[in-house]
Amino acid sequence: MMSTLAVFLQNNGNNVLGALFGGMALLFWLAVAVVVIIGGWKVFEKAGHPGWAILIPFYNTYIMLKIAGRPGWWLLLYLIPIVNLVIARTVDYRVIGITRQRPETQRPAREVGRGMAAHGNIA
Repeated sequence: MMSTLAVFLQNNGNNVLGALFGGMALLFWLAVAVVVIIGGWKVFEKAGHPGWAILIPFYNTYIMLKIAGRPGWWLLLYLIPIVNLVIARTVDYRVIGITRQRPETQRPAREVGRGMAAHGNIA
């Protein structure tokens, strides 16, 4: 939608406003790309893989599959429409679960509940 508005502004003689709006949109998406690259770099390093791998298309997806513990042939599933959405979510949730660090003092609620029930603190 932003690019459509930028084209509209440029075609109506308001070249300055169109260029300004288009430039702002470009800067916004560059900032988003930098944040994604930094985040991916940290995930790869935390998982024991080189951070630079996030910069190489297809190879970064292959490394994500390896981090998630999925076979490399799943890379082919990314080429199938609709299936790729399911595979991407599956891999993302698995990577999030693996790379998330939980302090030793913080336990999941289900473990806390079991401990309290085992000690008779919950009726």
